[in-house]
Amino acid sequence: MFRILSSFALSVLVVLAAQAQLADKSEIKPAQHVTTFIEANVIKRVEPKYPMSSAKNGHEGWVVVSYVIEPDGKTSNAIIEASSGGKGFEREALKAIRKWRYTPATEDGQAIQQCQNSVQIDFKMGLSTNNDVSKRFMRFYQKAKKDLEDNKLDDVKAALSELGERSLVTHAEHRFLNYIKLDLARATNNLDLEYKSLTNILKFSDFYNYRRKLNDAEHKTVIRDPKSEKLYSSILGRKLVIELTQNKINQALLSTDNLLLLDHDDEIHIRYQQQRQKIIDFIESNKVLVTDASIETRDFWQYRLVRNNFSFDQINGQLHKLDIRCNNKRHVYTINDQSTWKIPKSWQKCQLFVYGDNNTTFKLIEHGNQKTTDEQVGHSSISG
Repeated sequence: MFRILSSFALSVLVVLAAQAQLADKSEIKPAQHVTTFIEANVIKRVEPKYPMSSAKNGHEGWVVVSYVIEPDGKTSNAIIEASSGGKGFEREALKAIRKWRYTPATEDGQAIQQCQNSVQIDFKMGLSTNNDVSKRFMRFYQKAKKDLEDNKLDDVKAALSELGERSLVTHAEHRFLNYIKLDLARATNNLDLEYKSLTNILKFSDFYNYRRKLNDAEHKTVIRDPKSEKLYSSILGRKLVIELTQNKINQALLSTDNLLLLDHDDEIHIRYQQQRQKIIDFIESNKVLVTDASIETRDFWQYRLVRNNFSFDQINGQLHKLDIRCNNKRHVYTINDQSTWKIPKSWQKCQLFVYGDNNTTFKLIEHGNQKTTDEQVGHSSISG
């Protein structure tokens, strides 16, 4: 049921606001010091209860939760990163995670916080299969496919609006719905809808569970699923193209890493390795990386940093606070237009949760390794 979405890396975070000073510079270890970091290990995981109303109606779903593991092994600061919808699923996922217990993470033998933990919890009915759909949904799906073939795109849009995602029951229905959206997006050249559909197809498939098995050191002899890997490779490959086109650098790096886990022939594997190196070279360059951001249905926007120096610009609306979660540090700050955060290069791999009013838009600027000119701020291509 549990799908771990992120691996834990060795990093320490110190954030400096624009004019702030370190309270205790003695915390910074000399460069020659080699830190021994041991990540937290699970002792107890409590299965979430299935919401009664969802169970009665046969509804399925998933929830992605971010949380902190404290030095005493308890969890804290759990927040919903994303979900398929349904407050009952979100509520029960949070209740369960608050009861989880771990051996604490340690640094040089001292128990510390482990602040970057993310898990996908699936709620699936025991008898459901990967292709369970209702007769009503099957009628919708078949008609939508026919309308797409006949180029009746307005009819498809109207049917999608009438159906509504909240009326869907099983994972399979959500997945097939996103295939319809994917075909519609390609027919209308809507890259944003295409990207969202591809992402959701992976969420409602078994991809993240399969990836966890491939990543797990104890599963070196995992049985490969060529059919599924072919599908995952196709979806991830297209996601990567869109990410490179739209300068979604952190997502592009993750997609490349996921593609390298899959079973490709040597030539394709080498090409993905080369593409990954291009992304790394771009991250380490002096080009400024600008990401457009907006706070929409949830009260925060999240982002995984690829640089160690960032600031906010063109804030339209109100931003309240910045929650920065790295491996073994968590900091919360207020935000203003002049705030700049500098993270030592060796302390990267941090995730931002930017809180503010709904409909607030802004730009996150990740500064390059060298001082750059205004002409370097923008969308530099890294596709090859």
